[in-house]
Amino acid sequence: MEHPMLSEHETVRQRWRRDFRSWGKRRFAFWFGAIGFGGLMFVAMTAFNTLDHHRIDYVFVALNLVLWPLAGYRFGCSMWRRYYGPDTIGK
Repeated sequence: MEHPMLSEHETVRQRWRRDFRSWGKRRFAFWFGAIGFGGLMFVAMTAFNTLDHHRIDYVFVALNLVLWPLAGYRFGCSMWRRYYGPDTIGK
């Protein structure tokens, strides 16, 4: 992933936005949404359920394993639109 030289006036925010824009929407949504948010929520909800009921409910785990990564991917797509959509060019 080769980037042009940074201008001395470019801010950290502009550099961060440019770097993640080069990832593309699918990769961004997968890593930050499905893996980041969805994975964290899967672990948290499974742990809370296990601690609350003092046993592992495998149906609940399987449901969470499907639900949270999908919800996370959707969250990642919405974050992409928020930060990299067509109305954010030049910001």
